[in-house]
Amino acid sequence: MAKSQRTQVKLKTLHPVFDELFYFHVSPEQYRHRFACLTFTVMDYDWLSTNDFAGEALAPLSDFCWPGRPNASAAGKTIQPTILHLARNKPSEKPIMRILDARTGDGEAQEFVRKLKEIEKSMEEE
Repeated sequence: MAKSQRTQVKLKTLHPVFDELFYFHVSPEQYRHRFACLTFTVMDYDWLSTNDFAGEALAPLSDFCWPGRPNASAAGKTIQPTILHLARNKPSEKPIMRILDARTGDGEAQEFVRKLKEIEKSMEEE
């Protein structure tokens, strides 16, 4: 597993462009692993408190490198931009919601979880 790296914070934008280049050492064994991938985690920067999870995307390692690939030039000219779509768990799938759902003796918690699931279902139908 490679060490994680960070981009610069992109302030005041809903559509950030991360024009940054990262280098990872990937061994032949890591590359040959069937499920080798890069994980991109996007956080909503919050200077007042903790950053919020915005979503994440997974991309096969083969999208970025392959055995025998020539190295990119110093300016990174051979690297093409990649657009990734973020995925995010439904609120009802979060650990705290599972805890509330397990509180079978707590009617208020059960009602809250039920209403949240109804809202999620109605949003899927739209």
